[in-house]
Amino acid sequence: VKSPDQTAVNRSVKLVHPTCLWSEISENALNLVKNNSTPDEEIYSLTVHAEKLVHPDEDGLQQKIFFEPWEEKYRRQYSLELAVDKIRSRYGNGSIVIASSVNNRLI
Repeated sequence: VKSPDQTAVNRSVKLVHPTCLWSEISENALNLVKNNSTPDEEIYSLTVHAEKLVHPDEDGLQQKIFFEPWEEKYRRQYSLELAVDKIRSRYGNGSIVIASSVNNRLI
């Protein structure tokens, strides 16, 4: 996070399980900002760095008989994001957008 006076603050978080989901990465980034800044604090720029991501063709999960509750949610979210990516690649990036960004000039 960089403030208007160019002061930089670095924070990091290690995810509980492997992921390639945009939604999980962005949720963790937003939580870092919320937990390490105040609402009245101006943010000049925000950089998110992700490493050791899971390849989209591999789910990074060990094969097992009984699944954790988050694993089913992960699989559904992965399918959703994959479908959105296919639609965007066919019809353009503006074909599907996050509803809160529709009238936001900053995004």
